[in-house]
Amino acid sequence: MKNGLRPILLSVVALLCIFPFYWMVLASLRSAGDIFQFPPQLLPVNISLSNYSEIWNAVPMSLYFFNTIVITILTAFLNVLASSLTGFALARLQFNGKKLLFLCVLSAMIFPKEIMMIPLFSITVKLGLIDNYWGVVLPFAIDALSVFLLRQAYLAIPKEIEEAAYMDGCKPFSLWLKIMQPMVKPTLIVVALFSTMGAWSDFMWPMIVLQDPQYHTVQLGLQGMQGTFVNNFRFIAAGAVLSIIPVFVIFIVFQKYFVKGIFAGVGK
Repeated sequence: MKNGLRPILLSVVALLCIFPFYWMVLASLRSAGDIFQFPPQLLPVNISLSNYSEIWNAVPMSLYFFNTIVITILTAFLNVLASSLTGFALARLQFNGKKLLFLCVLSAMIFPKEIMMIPLFSITVKLGLIDNYWGVVLPFAIDALSVFLLRQAYLAIPKEIEEAAYMDGCKPFSLWLKIMQPMVKPTLIVVALFSTMGAWSDFMWPMIVLQDPQYHTVQLGLQGMQGTFVNNFRFIAAGAVLSIIPVFVIFIVFQKYFVKGIFAGVGK
């Protein structure tokens, strides 16, 4: 009986999670009168893509997307590179303070980044990175969770492979680049996906650093729409759908790597 109820309960929970997104997409395809009619229509009726073209022309969405793409690519690239090097060092190299450094990485996973906003903002101002892409990217160019995941992935690689590489004259950097990197590809993809989704959807830090509208991201643009189109919910819904599509597509394409990459090295 319990096993029979489980799929039903999971289906109900899935529908409850999906419904807000379904309603948002539906609202983005409707006219103003159809959105607020009572009782509400749950099925598509008189749908149109005009809201998307209107919101694209009403606000500089192309500029917002360009800024977000630049910030996301830089953040993901630097996070993968720095986390991979750090994880490799913690997993395979021997040096003083290695255990203490790993404990610091684990400790950093406990605290939310919001508690670091004030000191980070002070440093950013002193470096002159306000209204600058690097002011958004550099403070979060390495992530503790990414370091942890990659360290576990490197630990899962048999020691014999490392020993054979060293016997053939391979140096640590070559070992990391040519041998280890291809073997932890699923975890690297997971780290890149986490970084991409985090940078794309980030709102608080870009809002603090990017005061010039010319550098605003999609999320800041959506926040501005709530004031400009406060009585035009269908435009806001269309903008929100546009902001979700890139991340949704990326997740669908690379979802097969999630479980394999996250659980690589579990128990090591």
